[in-house]
Amino acid sequence: MVVPVDLVTTIESSLSGDVIAEGFDFTLPNEVDYVLDFSEEATCKFAGENEVSINMGTLQPHQPDDFTMWAVLLGAITPHDPHPSIQTLAHEGWSMSAPTMIVDDALVHVPHADTEIQLVK
Repeated sequence: MVVPVDLVTTIESSLSGDVIAEGFDFTLPNEVDYVLDFSEEATCKFAGENEVSINMGTLQPHQPDDFTMWAVLLGAITPHDPHPSIQTLAHEGWSMSAPTMIVDDALVHVPHADTEIQLVK
């Protein structure tokens, strides 16, 4: 099963900045792979490969920029449950931690960001 994850980033400053998102950790024991959609080509990554960085480029103040990745929920569909309901999957705890954001080579603390993102609600 594949779930789209949209990452929307906005610079809330009067200055532009080069933005990078990195560190996509998924909650164990559920295994998740993910596909990143770069302009050159889509890239498949395995759970635990947290060296992935998404370079969002230079963002202008107050102009949202978005990036879509797809989380592949490994083991969500099984021979014992070939058609799991959304409610069943939501109770299984498919989630990821919020990525780390870096602006102009500085780590950004985002006080209002959720630390855990539910992949299935």
